[in-house]
Amino acid sequence: MINQKKILHYFSFDRQKNKCSKCGAEVLDTYLRCPECNFKLKINCPFCGKIIEANSKVCNYCRKEIPESNK
Repeated sequence: MINQKKILHYFSFDRQKNKCSKCGAEVLDTYLRCPECNFKLKINCPFCGKIIEANSKVCNYCRKEIPESNK
């Protein structure tokens, strides 16, 4: 029988915790928006569509510069 506590610990252990740059709430690296203030943490690259950090200046995937209007 599988121990559910060990499985939950395994899946939550590798999640990197960060802080929202607007309100300081704890957020996981997988969050698209802050659960406290709804601040946008990630965006889709306007060129390739991949999910990137909202404060990125250049897309990590297609290497194109992200216009300020898309942030």
